[in-house]
Amino acid sequence: MKRVILTIFILANNILSFSQKNERLEIPAGLNAFKFADIIESKYENGKVKKSTQIEIYGFDDRKNLIYNIDSKGLYLEYKYDSTNNLTEEFFYEKFDSIGKRIPSSKWKYEYENGLRKKIIRYKYSYGTWKYEETVTDQYLLNSIGQIIEHKYFDSENKIKEIVYSYYLDPLPIHNKYFDFNDEGRITKYYCRKEVTTDSLGTIKDSTIYNYDTDYNIIKQIEYTTNSSTPRVETYKYDKSKNIIEETLYIGFVNQYFTKRLFEYNKEGFVTKYTSINSNGDVNWIRIYQYK
Repeated sequence: MKRVILTIFILANNILSFSQKNERLEIPAGLNAFKFADIIESKYENGKVKKSTQIEIYGFDDRKNLIYNIDSKGLYLEYKYDSTNNLTEEFFYEKFDSIGKRIPSSKWKYEYENGLRKKIIRYKYSYGTWKYEETVTDQYLLNSIGQIIEHKYFDSENKIKEIVYSYYLDPLPIHNKYFDFNDEGRITKYYCRKEVTTDSLGTIKDSTIYNYDTDYNIIKQIEYTTNSSTPRVETYKYDKSKNIIEETLYIGFVNQYFTKRLFEYNKEGFVTKYTSINSNGDVNWIRIYQYK
């Protein structure tokens, strides 16, 4: 099985280049002070490089929050957080003006109450000003120990879009945290054994079952949707620091996997290598991450 690992070089003038082609992606002034990861994706066919065109840059703050994301097509995303690491603002940039300055296209603002996201307020940028677009809200029902057992999503007309019901492990580990937010502002629940999502009329749209190891790491996730009679099954393996080192996807309850992802990390817990393997055991592509 042939594998090609591409390396990335960080130049002194803050321009990135890589060995496969003489392509470059500039980092906006001021952002190079943060840690960033550079990604190259390569597609493989019969052991040969099929495609090598994607470059992405990810910037992180000292608390490992994602603060910006840039790709080679010019899309630039910027994220801001409060003192408790809640995502508060998300900016989208897709165009440049005549002098090469980035022009924002939209932004999302997030509001919280008692640690839970309460609102998402969306704006569009037009002719130098921000224009209000819509507000969507969240409503929660918690049990006696602070777990979210019901989460309602409302649209801009204050109509219920969907409801997520959550069921937890019993007994629970002694812990003071049962939920968090991911990079998209979606809630990630800890120790949840089952989630069921319905529409406003109570019709089930999908459901997910979670299995845990003795350290309460998720080792299997089974997703059922109304769009397919075959469940999506994912399994996970971890290192001693609880970082995911192997993620395997199965379509249905079969022994043959559909795709497998392998991860390697540095001492700070950042991914340094990401390998995708197909069902034949061949490498689809490898991503190498460098940090400054």
